[in-house]
Amino acid sequence: MLGHEASKDALLAEITELRAVNDRLRAEIHQGQCAQAALQSSNVELQAVCDGMVDGLAIVDPRSLRYLRVNAAMCRLLGYAEEELRERTVRDLHPAEALPQVLAIFQADVARGPSYHEGVACLHKDGSVLYVDIGAVTIVPNGRRCLAAFFRDMTHRVQSEDVLRHERRILRHLLVSTDHALQLISYEIHDGLAQQLAAALMWFASFDRLERENADGARAAFDTAVAMLRSAHRETRRLISGMRPPLLDEAGIVAAVENLVCECQDQGGPKIEWVSQVTFDRLQPELENTIYRIVQESLTNARRHSRSDRVKIELIEEQRRLRLEIRDWGIGFQMGAVAKESFGLQGIRERVKAVGGRALIQSTPGQGTRIAVELPLATEE
Repeated sequence: MLGHEASKDALLAEITELRAVNDRLRAEIHQGQCAQAALQSSNVELQAVCDGMVDGLAIVDPRSLRYLRVNAAMCRLLGYAEEELRERTVRDLHPAEALPQVLAIFQADVARGPSYHEGVACLHKDGSVLYVDIGAVTIVPNGRRCLAAFFRDMTHRVQSEDVLRHERRILRHLLVSTDHALQLISYEIHDGLAQQLAAALMWFASFDRLERENADGARAAFDTAVAMLRSAHRETRRLISGMRPPLLDEAGIVAAVENLVCECQDQGGPKIEWVSQVTFDRLQPELENTIYRIVQESLTNARRHSRSDRVKIELIEEQRRLRLEIRDWGIGFQMGAVAKESFGLQGIRERVKAVGGRALIQSTPGQGTRIAVELPLATEE
């Protein structure tokens, strides 16, 4: 009996212990389930945060250079679906010329930790190039060293900087061109107008001295002085016309261009055909000046460089737009070979841009040059 009782007590003790173990297991399972639920909730929250970011996020494997994880902003930035991005590597998403620098930056970031890079070129899915600022930090998920990179689209900033640099370059050209023009005017005044006036004064002084002693000599001195004044007057009008022709203000752009064509023909050179099909009387002053300067610059270039035997100028009114075209059939030139320092053609583009128009300049060696300008029709009220 005693042995039976002892066996029964031992069995009860084992059952009690098994129940305790079972309770602990249930508690641990519950804790695990709670931890798993918390982890899932955390993952959902993390995914929501990642997908809600304005900046693109990419986690990259430093060995394969593959994208392990990307957020929605990264997909929108580059134009890919998440699955497409995860099938690509860093090498696939940067222009070939920028790739060596990008890979060097990438390897350095993995080695040294947090970093920031500005204006890095990336390739959109459609092949266009965009520019991003990239902040990178090293992370170690599950013991695996990776690089987390944050992409901010700065294409507009980079393009604005390019435009600003271009505008500064044009401004320098304008300043140099203006200084050069003023220098030429000062030379012309010194060598022409000033010399003629000085000569006239000298002959008037001679007239005053000879008037009582030599009537014939005095008369000749007076006539010479008057001739010098007339020459100075013509030179003054020529200088004024070169800076801004009075006819442009008095009669408008059509009359001013007609006069310019006649002056060029009087000086020799190619035959110039002038065609005007407009209904307006006057345009806004800045628009008239733009058209006149473009025609003047184009005629100068054609007469000096084209070797063409004819030039055609057309000013056509089409609805609310103006089309100005200047064409020659001369030797032409390679567009890419025009020096950046050459301001003539760039000056035409900038003048057109300033009044809200568009300019197309075409030239082919042996086939001549064509300048086509489209301008808004802004008449003078």
